Amino acid sequence: MMTIKVLLVDDHEVVRAGFKSILNSEKDIDVIAEAKSSIEAYDLYKHKLPDIVVMDLSLPSDSGTSDSTHGGIEAIRRILAFDKSAKILVLSGYDTAPFPLTVIKAGAKGFLTKRGPANELITAVKTIDSGQQYLSPTVKNQLEGKESESPLTILTKREIQIFSLLADGRKASEIADNMCLSNKTVHAHRANILRKLSLTNNSELVHLAIRHGVVRP
Repeated sequence: MMTIKVLLVDDHEVVRAGFKSILNSEKDIDVIAEAKSSIEAYDLYKHKLPDIVVMDLSLPSDSGTSDSTHGGIEAIRRILAFDKSAKILVLSGYDTAPFPLTVIKAGAKGFLTKRGPANELITAVKTIDSGQQYLSPTVKNQLEGKESESPLTILTKREIQIFSLLADGRKASEIADNMCLSNKTVHAHRANILRKLSLTNNSELVHLAIRHGVVRP
């Protein structure tokens, strides 16, 4: 019997312990490493080469950002740049639009809500290991357009990243440095984000981000 090697990524130790217990209860699944940030996830992936990454979206990034989805998207991007065949399953409480679609577009093979049953995690890991995609039912309905869309779905992937960082209180200069962009480009993206969402300032942007679960109040 081949064992599925899993890298588990979550910034909360108690949460990791719970998921590890569920995964290791299966004889053919083994959590071989744990990470608590996006950069640690990337480093461990390179050294351990797991079969599957089970990862939260809300992770500290190498820029110090926390309580937003930027760290998780950053980890997906880095891991897939290193190994385009990487199998990543996102397990997150950020399960409303536009996050599932953003995650799938970024290259993840599956998305689970943390509100789902424990045995669904096992099913998802085995499904993705077999080469298929796995989406929890609520997320699948959402991606098929059966639920009302969030206004954030009109933003591009890059705009979602910048939106999340702005909502987390990052300055334009910090975002520019972190994303290797010019200040002018970041300000242009910010202007487009505000226009698309019919917002006038960062305060309104933060309130919208809180309402849609991008950042915690």
